[in-house]
Amino acid sequence: MGKSASGFMVKKVMRPMMNLFRIITTRLNSSTRKRLSKIIIIMVEVFYVSTSKFFNNLFYGDYLRYFNKELSRVDREYIAFDFMSTPMIKYISKTELNNWVREKNLLDVLILRRNGNSWMLTGRKQ
Repeated sequence: MGKSASGFMVKKVMRPMMNLFRIITTRLNSSTRKRLSKIIIIMVEVFYVSTSKFFNNLFYGDYLRYFNKELSRVDREYIAFDFMSTPMIKYISKTELNNWVREKNLLDVLILRRNGNSWMLTGRKQ
């Protein structure tokens, strides 16, 4: 999948679906979300194992590789639970992140791409 097609898929399809999913799951009680996170992780593992050989450049492919190979199942379940407990997530671009760093006058700034799908920022105030 090309970069523009992947971007379209994430912005126009995946984000709205994930936001709808969050609207529903944030209304569930904690024990139900915990059970659901276990089911979702099993589904993600099956999906990853069955498609990783064929779709190396799948959008979120880097993250799926990291998620399934580097994290323990308990950590993956915790991430799924956390995802279902958060009513909204604000995605920001690297450009927005750079603007924020400039506006806040941060020093010793380090911006790293993390898992192929997010940014991590460290720095200190003047």
